[in-house]
Amino acid sequence: MTDIALTDDNARFVSVGGDKVAFLWDISTGNVIRRFGAHHSRINCCALGGENALLATGGYDCEIKIWDLKDRKSVV
Repeated sequence: MTDIALTDDNARFVSVGGDKVAFLWDISTGNVIRRFGAHHSRINCCALGGENALLATGGYDCEIKIWDLKDRKSVV
């Protein structure tokens, strides 16, 4: 794991790392809620924004991905 981002309500967090996938976790259950896998290389960083409606990931593939967490789409 190279980075994590915690939601404002402390109910979920995102983790990223060398497997090229960002994982959205539910803290109370410990389960993965969603996976985001569009990078071609290790993911270096992540951030949540827009009242936890958007996820940004940046990878060693020199790409930044923006994910709409409500619509389940990449909005890059």
